[in-house]
Amino acid sequence: MIEARRQRAPGLFWPAAVILIIAGAVRFSGLAQRELWFDENCTFYIIYHLYDWPAEGPSFQREVGHLPYFFLLEAWTRLAGETIWGMRSWSALIGCLTVAGLGFVGTRTGGRAVGLMGMILAALNPLHIHYSQEARSYTTWMLAVTACLYLIYLAARRARGRWWLAYGVVAWGTVLTHYYTLPWLLGTAAAGWIARDRRRFWQQWAVTHLVLGLSLIPVIWYLVVPLAAGGAKPWFREMWLGY
Repeated sequence: MIEARRQRAPGLFWPAAVILIIAGAVRFSGLAQRELWFDENCTFYIIYHLYDWPAEGPSFQREVGHLPYFFLLEAWTRLAGETIWGMRSWSALIGCLTVAGLGFVGTRTGGRAVGLMGMILAALNPLHIHYSQEARSYTTWMLAVTACLYLIYLAARRARGRWWLAYGVVAWGTVLTHYYTLPWLLGTAAAGWIARDRRRFWQQWAVTHLVLGLSLIPVIWYLVVPLAAGGAKPWFREMWLGY
């Protein structure tokens, strides 16, 4: 059996490697050719002041969301530099990892053909390429959603507490990465149709999301409510006027 697996592996490895090379080429090409636009300027300001937020500046609670992304990007720019390329290269890298992640999830859940098809569709998707070249949180969020998708699959198929715990932890961080996660989480209940015991799955799903929701209340109160009340941001216009 081991020998058979070794013989089959190259049939998946080389096509996947070629797809990843193509995905990287189209995502890293021309990263610094365009100037930062408004939202990317916000990203620059936030990571520049993340650990030293100016007291005379805007309210941190009213201006900052997607915290996991900003912490990761700030750490990345220490290596890649606080430049246009340095900021956008994180999204390009994570975009490539998302392509690989979809290949992994597709292969484990539907076979090699499904995995390769998922990689091709993601690698050449114009919208994914676009956001892989922006200093924004969307590709980071998509990679986190891909991880959640695989973990809910494992939880449905194996019905073990450790997979539910892993899913809950990753989902918690995914919600903080982008609030788009909240409606998406409701759709994960559909994984019950592939569960061996559907009734048990939906009970575990309900308990997991109840705990997840309760654990997010402090975050929603501290960040989301002030952020929603932030309104217009005239200070950014003044800061970047003439940029």
